[in-house]
Amino acid sequence: MSPLLARRALLRRWQRPIAWTRAILSRDAVEFSAAFADDAVVNNPFNRIARKKDAERNLATGLIDYATLERSIEYAATRGDHDVVLMGEEVLTPVGKAKFAGEKIRRRTTEVWTDLSGTWKLAIRQATIYRTK
Repeated sequence: MSPLLARRALLRRWQRPIAWTRAILSRDAVEFSAAFADDAVVNNPFNRIARKKDAERNLATGLIDYATLERSIEYAATRGDHDVVLMGEEVLTPVGKAKFAGEKIRRRTTEVWTDLSGTWKLAIRQATIYRTK
């Protein structure tokens, strides 16, 4: 594959995580849900294991509600032909009914995005809060 085609392929992989972040900030339930694989599992900042339906409910009820959300990817690598691992940090400000509303939160994240029939979906996510202000 030429360097240009490789770069374009990599950029396509990043589009779904970027759209998912926008969906969280705008509380776009359709785009938020579309980002998840049907069998997705997350270890969320509430110290609970959650499935796709749980995450959808948390967004709908305002438990996921942020005024700001900045993501910094510190590590990205492919795993086989269909998976990408992203690791890094998020800095966010929850609002409303969200846990730690009004505080600045820092958390470490690990995600596995998988390519399902040409569409990147979030399959696994770990988020651990390590600082609040």
